[in-house]
Amino acid sequence: MPVPRLLWSLPEYKNHSTKEVKLVRKSRIIDHAAIDGISGMISVMGVKYTTARHTAENVIDLVFEKLGFAPSPCKTSTTQVFGGQIDHLGELLSRTIKDDSSTLTQDTINHWVKSYGTEYSEVRTLLDVSEQQVPYSQDSYPVTSAQVKYAVQKEMAIKMSDVLLRRTGIGSVGLPAESILESIANTMAAELDWSPLKIKAEIEETKKYYRRHGSFEPMEKNSEIL
Repeated sequence: MPVPRLLWSLPEYKNHSTKEVKLVRKSRIIDHAAIDGISGMISVMGVKYTTARHTAENVIDLVFEKLGFAPSPCKTSTTQVFGGQIDHLGELLSRTIKDDSSTLTQDTINHWVKSYGTEYSEVRTLLDVSEQQVPYSQDSYPVTSAQVKYAVQKEMAIKMSDVLLRRTGIGSVGLPAESILESIANTMAAELDWSPLKIKAEIEETKKYYRRHGSFEPMEKNSEIL
């Protein structure tokens, strides 16, 4: 029996008539052998970040079952996520707001602490002295160039799609404005030594992705670079 191949989807869908983006409420695990007669393929749809580990546990159990093995006991429910060494989130958030409110907005601090946890300070060190509040913002959580740098340096982001869709949420609801794409590309270029041709290619590849998935209209309304 071939090793099952896993396909993961974004945790949302877009209503093209209303342009409304909604989260899928429940994950769906599809065994294509049972549904389509395709042996060795499993699809996972609508994965929410808050339930992803439980979904992953179910998927791995299914993979072991299809391979004819008993799975080892899962430890995900007792394993802290990276940056999750937090006893009291409220205390960490209050302390961070007190320390950094003169540099970052409370919304940004709140988002960073809840996104990075105890790794917050690592992101904070990458914030440029000249950077004011929120360089990139749109119909999503605020994203700064420090987060882009962190994605490259610590989270193995090597393409714009990594930053837009998998390391930050700035591209989750649609194609960011052209000015934001250029700023993110230039920040990544400085980290990864991209040439001007590479910058252009990454931007065009990003646009092709959104065309292919029907979300090409730029999210200009609430987009800005300070």
